[in-house]
Amino acid sequence: MIKNNFNELVAQRKLKITRISNDTGISRPTLNALTRDDGKGIQYDTLNILCNYFGVTPCEFFSYIPYDIQYNFEVIDEKGQFIERDNLLNDYTVQKKAVLFINVFDNKGMKKHTFEVSYFVLTTYDTILDVEYNEKDELIHEERGTVSKIVLDQKQFENGDNEFILFLKQFEVQWQTKIIDDIMLYFAKNCSKKLEGEYIPYTEVNFNKYI
Repeated sequence: MIKNNFNELVAQRKLKITRISNDTGISRPTLNALTRDDGKGIQYDTLNILCNYFGVTPCEFFSYIPYDIQYNFEVIDEKGQFIERDNLLNDYTVQKKAVLFINVFDNKGMKKHTFEVSYFVLTTYDTILDVEYNEKDELIHEERGTVSKIVLDQKQFENGDNEFILFLKQFEVQWQTKIIDDIMLYFAKNCSKKLEGEYIPYTEVNFNKYI
């Protein structure tokens, strides 16, 4: 895996994107894309300008680890378990077991390990999605539907020896952050296809606090 060190270089020099854009002539959207480090690459002329600006070499602008990581999220519990009814809102929630497969490959493309991180999918049925009131504060429209969110099964981290967390701990903080950000991006782009109703991004898919 390759990542850029743009955020670290900016933080070390206490700079802001607007200042860098003014000083270098590089557009703010281009610089913002570098802060996200979403893997879309960087043009040679942009790299040359930034290396000169920060006073670093291309080797110092990038970091590398000899792994590639792929993700696959699956709901493994078809029926689920009824866990909650809200009599006030007149909706109910079902919990299903799910797993995030984290496939780690070496720099030759050989799969070295597959980590499994357990999650729960919480799906709420017939819940209120939107309401509309008139000038007299009377309800004139109510839209109901289904929403799903994903939360970590926290029990897997209680004893402090979770395999994936131990794998993360071998890397510097910047790489831990990069891998976790990639997982969050994977959820945002892919999970709605595998869940019922509208997917609600939820902070508990993250496990920063366990590292």
